[in-house]
Amino acid sequence: MNCSQEAHDLFQDMEIRGIKPDVITYTVLLDEGLKQFYYGPRKGKDAKYNVLTIWGDMKQMRISPDVVTYTVMIDGHMKIHNLENAIIFFKEMIALRLEPDIVTYTALVSGLLKGGYTENAVMKEITPPLHIISKLERQIIKFRKVNF
Repeated sequence: MNCSQEAHDLFQDMEIRGIKPDVITYTVLLDEGLKQFYYGPRKGKDAKYNVLTIWGDMKQMRISPDVVTYTVMIDGHMKIHNLENAIIFFKEMIALRLEPDIVTYTALVSGLLKGGYTENAVMKEITPPLHIISKLERQIIKFRKVNF
């Protein structure tokens, strides 16, 4: 609902009350921080540091990012044209043995293609497994039928 200040206040209230945020809470805050960086009134530097602070706090609290968290980070970094960090997050996700899902691959490949990085979209470490490729192909066909 674009109430980022209210979300931040609620997060601080949780900390004051001793309520430990979980991976979902942090994922929502990261998503909002990245949106603020790209779309919001706090565009740029301040929002970037907010995301870095949230990511650091999450790690410090020993809360492990999950597939959704990494997908948010990958998608958000693709949208702010930070290809390098998006790929770093993807590789970190793989190293932690988290299985990227269709949303993860869609965010990564779509961002690479939109950014003109076609050759990177077919890198060996980014190529999805066959079952994901099949789902992507079905989505493309469905999209073409609806939009053309």
